[in-house]
Amino acid sequence: MIAATCLLTASLLPGKAGFGQRGGDELATVVAAKVIKIKRSTQHSFIGTVQPVRKAMVGTAVAGRVIDVLVEAGDPVAVDSHSTNDPDLAGQPLVRLRTGTLEIEIGAAEIQLKIAEQALDEMLTKMPTELELAQAKATETAAIYANAEAEFRRIENMQESVSTLELEQAKLKFQINRQLSTAAAISLRQFEATKEIRISQSKSLVAVAQQELLRLKDLRQKYTIRAPFDGFVTRKLTEVGDWATAGQVLVEMVQLDPIEIIIHVPQSYINRLQQSLGNGADTVKLNVDGIEKPFTGKIQRIVPQADLKLRSFPVKIRISNEMIGDSYMLQPGMIGRVELGIGNQVEMLMVKKDALVLGALNPSIWVVNKNGSTSSVSSVSVKTGAAVGEWIQIIGDISENDTVVLQGNERLRAGQAVSVTRLETETIPKS
Repeated sequence: MIAATCLLTASLLPGKAGFGQRGGDELATVVAAKVIKIKRSTQHSFIGTVQPVRKAMVGTAVAGRVIDVLVEAGDPVAVDSHSTNDPDLAGQPLVRLRTGTLEIEIGAAEIQLKIAEQALDEMLTKMPTELELAQAKATETAAIYANAEAEFRRIENMQESVSTLELEQAKLKFQINRQLSTAAAISLRQFEATKEIRISQSKSLVAVAQQELLRLKDLRQKYTIRAPFDGFVTRKLTEVGDWATAGQVLVEMVQLDPIEIIIHVPQSYINRLQQSLGNGADTVKLNVDGIEKPFTGKIQRIVPQADLKLRSFPVKIRISNEMIGDSYMLQPGMIGRVELGIGNQVEMLMVKKDALVLGALNPSIWVVNKNGSTSSVSSVSVKTGAAVGEWIQIIGDISENDTVVLQGNERLRAGQAVSVTRLETETIPKS
């Protein structure tokens, strides 16, 4: 009995109150903030379809027999730009065509290139020796010609003491050696004049052979059809043994990250949307059917061509797509709802979401009323509207700059005295 009396007495003793603690005249300590007013465009909801940023009908540039199909519908494919300096070889192989005849042509071209290179090397090796021989011959014939001329002049000056036959023989020898010397000199000049041309022609033959080999090797690359970008195969349109014609589509694929949702905005809202984009307001919120997580996207562009029946403009919104397992969260064809602030500007009273007290039919907030040196609280029922981050619009019997309770509002009662330990002054941009 004594123990029970002690417990009852202790429970009636006054104690120190915490946030919203019950008690006769106990003082509740709370954190509060001001109600703020902003101007904001009213939100309009638009339904759109999720679509890939890129979709490719991957075909073949050459005709040939299909010998290998390396992918199936649904397979991920990639482009490894670090694996090669040639972008045509960076993509993952999708389909291979037979290259037997082409390999024979490449072998023949390699032989032709080797012959041309050997001919050039031989020319460059022999040319200095040939030039020396031509110079030596020209020098030799010039010396013989000079001796023959001197002999002829000597005999010519001794006509009275030499026979006519001897004179004619000296003259003939002089004339022959003059012609030989002239021919050797001309041959040397021609050799020197045509040396660079002959080298250039031989190098050109090598270059032609090289280009032909490159052409054939480039053609061989086209017999392996590769992925043009990172993505997923959506359709496989060929099988091993098929004959593929040039230009035929063999695989369809899409890029899923990032991904786009396309909405159609009526003509009456386009001007406001353009103004918003001009002011840098290109970020939008959206939801996709069947996915609880909300998404954030960026408006990429307004397509400058209206649907002539609906008089609405396609608007492309790009979204970062999250990977889940082996696939992506957002898939082409999904339906999404996009909220755009493109209505008329209206005034809204905003509070932090922490100020809301839930549980009744309508949410309520505790308003701090100052009475001289003391403060008490009263409950105000409100309706909620547009949300902006941690803030939410409230509609009810409340005014701008009213003080509302953010923390400690869980156990308050009407008329209870409170002490505001901290008044938050955070605001949101007015837009």
